[in-house]
Amino acid sequence: MKQILWLFVSFSLFFFDLNGQIDFKNKQILRELKAFEQPVQLEPLTFENISSWKSNFFQLKDSQNIRGYLYIGRLKCFGSDSYVLRQDNNDEFEYFDYFAIFDLEIVLQKISIFNYQASYGAEITSKNWLKQFKGYSGSPQLIVGKNVDAISGATSSVEAFTKNIEEVTTALRKAKSTK
Repeated sequence: MKQILWLFVSFSLFFFDLNGQIDFKNKQILRELKAFEQPVQLEPLTFENISSWKSNFFQLKDSQNIRGYLYIGRLKCFGSDSYVLRQDNNDEFEYFDYFAIFDLEIVLQKISIFNYQASYGAEITSKNWLKQFKGYSGSPQLIVGKNVDAISGATSSVEAFTKNIEEVTTALRKAKSTK
């Protein structure tokens, strides 16, 4: 049974396209999902009031319960301007893809940048830099240079990523509170 569930998760990640945005088979996500006590399945989490987020969130479910939440996102950069890719499929940009795993209380447990395609700012992929977000639950507000470390040469990536972590956490909290 466990092998069947992992086959399902692997198959889902290989063929899942997120509306044409992110197409990958990522071993790192599969490795993180194996850390759960029991195998988990990915089930798309839909938001009735936030349509632009609906394909990026998943519930992590074992055979009986929801175990947490997974967000897979892409940030794209045009020079010094960075923002989240949701519906726009313009190919003329640099980008990076990441995932975040939240527990049932919407507390960030794991975050990783798994596909960095931008020319500058790769320092944000460092596990040491990313670990400062672990435990984030929506407050306090994340401010680069105060409670988020700034990185010289990665200013736009740091700003966009930090803003996106806040937005994702807030959206997930709103979705959970309306259920």
